[in-house]
Amino acid sequence: MPRAKRNVKTLLETCLQNVTRNIEEWCKHYVETYGKEKKLYLYVIGPFDPLPSRLLVRIIDILRDEKRLKKHHLELLITQQLNALDLSKEGDEIACHLRLASIRCPQLKTLKLSGCQKISKQVYQNFLPTFENLQVLDISNTSSGDSCLYVLGAYCKDLRELDVTSCPVTDAGIKGLCLSIDDLGKEDKRLGQCKLIHKLMVSYTKVTQKGIIIALENLPILKVFECCSSVQALAEMHLAPYEDNIPDIKKYSLIDLHCTNESFCTPYKSGSLGLASLLCSSVMKVRIVTQEGLTDIDLLGLLSLENLREFSLGGGEECEITFDGGVAPILEAFGNSLTSLTLAELPCVNIRAITEYCPNLRFLFLVMNHSYTMAWPEEERRPFSPKPIKTEPILMKLESLHLVCVSHLLSTSVIPSESLPSLLSSPQLVHLYVKDCVTLTDEVLKKAANHFQNMEHLELEQCNSITKLGVDLVMNDSNPLRVIKLWECRSLSRQNVCDWNKKANKKKWQVSIEWS
Repeated sequence: MPRAKRNVKTLLETCLQNVTRNIEEWCKHYVETYGKEKKLYLYVIGPFDPLPSRLLVRIIDILRDEKRLKKHHLELLITQQLNALDLSKEGDEIACHLRLASIRCPQLKTLKLSGCQKISKQVYQNFLPTFENLQVLDISNTSSGDSCLYVLGAYCKDLRELDVTSCPVTDAGIKGLCLSIDDLGKEDKRLGQCKLIHKLMVSYTKVTQKGIIIALENLPILKVFECCSSVQALAEMHLAPYEDNIPDIKKYSLIDLHCTNESFCTPYKSGSLGLASLLCSSVMKVRIVTQEGLTDIDLLGLLSLENLREFSLGGGEECEITFDGGVAPILEAFGNSLTSLTLAELPCVNIRAITEYCPNLRFLFLVMNHSYTMAWPEEERRPFSPKPIKTEPILMKLESLHLVCVSHLLSTSVIPSESLPSLLSSPQLVHLYVKDCVTLTDEVLKKAANHFQNMEHLELEQCNSITKLGVDLVMNDSNPLRVIKLWECRSLSRQNVCDWNKKANKKKWQVSIEWS
């Protein structure tokens, strides 16, 4: 059932709850003594000084999640014990908090500043050099530019992970991060010291193929590299030597490959995907957006990989990939090892092939594909076989399922109702999101609800075949639902939601119901 509200908590949870609920009492003396002066005291002996970093981090996280984190809280919680600090989306006081951390936290290893739009170039230049032990830095969705990366390259030589997603960083910034060359092209050994980076995220920046190549050549232990297209960059570096059979081409430690059409003007070169797979045989994650020139034969180049775990394929404006000729062989080869599969905007998707080939999937995303089929090739090749048709297998390990249909297109663009039970009936399913699926009916949901042993999050959007009866079936004592979200489902009403909330309150269920 939606879990009843319980008061049984661990001793640690109880203590943290007590501290956060009474945070103003803990800060009272500091606020009354120093708060009115509106000064920043760099050295303060406060009530949280004896706490280890992991507890300080938990307190900060709880206050932020509850939207109660204030300036004077951080002034006392930023202590010399702190080795991880998350200031994501903080506002005007961010410079003050960074100044405190730069003085009080000599062992700071993790710093998250995602979404902090008010950090100036001067702030980075003043404080980043003091974080010499920094290993993880997240400055995504900020105005951080190349000068910030030059500072990192000069002072943060222990940096392991860097996220500059959606920042105005260019190729020059990548150079300052890992090349000992100044703006004039002269060698400067003080720069480019970040040679230990193994995770670099530069998606949605101004970094071009040139910058990606600089990173690949100068970050020797780089494993995770989220960029617009590492495949095209690797091909630019090595396709000619490979075609000329030159031996000893450099191999890479990358565990993810990206081949998209998001940035470069240079067209996809046939064979690039296969070459990248040979150069990075340890790859576990592949993300592809189809483009002109990328065919089934190119996709089959992935077969040289050793242990593919996550596969994402999106059909762009140009899609020459077919399911039977390109996708199915990949699923057949790696199905047992695949844990995450995303197929989006493809001409056709065979659901039976997914359920047959990929028994260990934990995450499945089927998004706006143009048509679906259940035809199983082995049965089509033996139409007169006396053996009964095998029942469609269930993805027994599936934890998260996202289905987005397009009902206003041809009827084949929705998932057949007979395929839904095999997708919805996993006993491990925790998160379910379905949008615009007319074949999801009360009857289908009734059959699936019997298997919702671990379902915690149910979200339906524009699923107009679902009525109050369907939702009633999951509002029972047999599942652990915590969140139900119902968006623009025309057969549901505000009164229905009121009735469910009354039922939840009466039975003391810990479930949140949202509706629009």
